[in-house]
Order: sequence, then structure tokens, then C-alpha cells
Amino acid sequence: MEKNTMFDLILDFFTKILAQDESFYVNTGTVAVPVWTEIKGVQSYSFESTKTMADTTTYDSAGVKEHIPNEVSYKLTLDMLYDTELATPEGAPTTGGVRDEGQLKLETLGNAVGSAGIGQFKIDNGQLVELTFSGSVAYSEGGRNESTSFKATVNVTGAVTREVLAP
Repeated sequence: MEKNTMFDLILDFFTKILAQDESFYVNTGTVAVPVWTEIKGVQSYSFESTKTMADTTTYDSAGVKEHIPNEVSYKLTLDMLYDTELATPEGAPTTGGVRDEGQLKLETLGNAVGSAGIGQFKIDNGQLVELTFSGSVAYSEGGRNESTSFKATVNVTGAVTREVLAP
């Protein structure tokens, strides 16, 4: 059976690959000259699709609802630990750290509105396949008796591009 929908391609992208081999990137450069910065501290993720359905039910449907999909949307959710790289040498007293650049970019995008709130993202599955897309970010952080968590949801805008890289 031929796989021709974006969702089929995305499902194929995630088939038989260990989750720990996935890498997630955000563009910290520009659209014209991207700088792909890894998002660190990821503990788990999900990439989901949602469809909007057009109701095609008629009196001839014998009381059974009918529909056709007319719109699809995607979102990437990253569950992470709030990540700081200590700015002091190993073994020295720690007085703070530098926030992971990838997580900081997610937070910056999450606080921005308008076109400034749209970023570019890339997922590398470790098997020569990449997904790239643009999206806006919503985030949350918190915790109680554990390491501080940082959760970001990227709501995709536009198409998702799947690229198979040469070995």
C-alpha cells in the first residue's frame, strides 16, 4: 500500500526507532541562515495529528453520521527537565548556570506574539530522516519534590517537510 499522506509519512518516520535516538532542534539563527540548536533535557515527547471533519451526512445516510477530513494540524510536545549548564568549573562551588540555549529559545518563542512567535524546528530520528516545520510555542514549568520540569508544546503552522538524507 502506497503511503502518500503526511500522517503516513510521519508514522513511518517514527517506526522502529528508539525514542532515545531522537534529537530535537530549534532554529536560533534566521530563516535564511538557520542555526540548528539542540533542545536538551528531553525526557519524553509526542508528535500528534488532529483532524477537522466536514459533515457530509444527508437524509440518505440512514441516521449514520458521515464526514470527510478537511483540515489537519500537528503538534509536538516535549517533556523536559529544566536544564542549566553550570558556568563554574567541575568541583567548584556552583553559583548558578547558563540556561540551555534550545530551551531558552522555546521560552522566548512562547513569550512572543505575531510573527516573532513563530519558530522553525527540526526532528532528527537518528536514521537519516528529518522532519522540519514551523510553529508557535506554549510552555509551562514547575515541580515539587523532583527536578524542575519544563514542558513545551509546538503548534505546527503550515506543512511538515520530511527529508531522507544521503548516508
